[in-house]
Amino acid sequence: LSKRLVEVYEEMVELSKDDMDILRKVKNQLRSYKSPVWEAALDAKGRKMMERVAVCYLVQNPDMPYDDCLNVTHFLPPFVHCVQEESDAYYCFRSLMQRIQVLLPYKELRLRMGRFVLLFKTLFPELNSVLEEEAVEPNEWAVSWMHYLLCRELPVECSMRLWDAYLAANRDEDGLLLHPYVCLAVLDHLQGTLLELGERAELLAALQCLPPLDMDQILTQAQSLRDEVRA
Repeated sequence: LSKRLVEVYEEMVELSKDDMDILRKVKNQLRSYKSPVWEAALDAKGRKMMERVAVCYLVQNPDMPYDDCLNVTHFLPPFVHCVQEESDAYYCFRSLMQRIQVLLPYKELRLRMGRFVLLFKTLFPELNSVLEEEAVEPNEWAVSWMHYLLCRELPVECSMRLWDAYLAANRDEDGLLLHPYVCLAVLDHLQGTLLELGERAELLAALQCLPPLDMDQILTQAQSLRDEVRA
């Protein structure tokens, strides 16, 4: 089965080579992709793999909603980094994107952001006040946290552990749907450090490039936060 899947992927890559429009869009996405975490972890070979996988996926999913097509390459680095075979990266990426389209579609991002910001202001009023005083807006950090599942901000090992938990979860509520509470658990862990920072630039830098975290502890805390909110 594994050999056949590799063959199928290679056939799809070959068929995708002629779609210059999608190739151009993917190249533009890669050029605009900036993440201090992954710029150090991905070499030219890894970026080329991201390009082929993204093109193949978009060609194979022509009916994918336009908004969901935007910046699909931003979800690829963890897969490209952790697998040896390009075909494995493609199938893992496809599995994640299928779940995202069902559970976390881009068209509902604004609604999810509204709920997240409300919870953040309720649970962390002091931190929220500091961010407001320094004019640090949610769209400068929280949109990326929520949409890209923290893969742009967390250290490589941490984002891979988090995504592994999401993909291995037996229930959606313990997988991708837990993500807003994971973000809240991260904020709870970092709150003391963030409150000590006094300037907008320092706060943004801390929110956009997170330190190593115990993701098992974060996941456990996220489940507790979810249960408390729903109680």
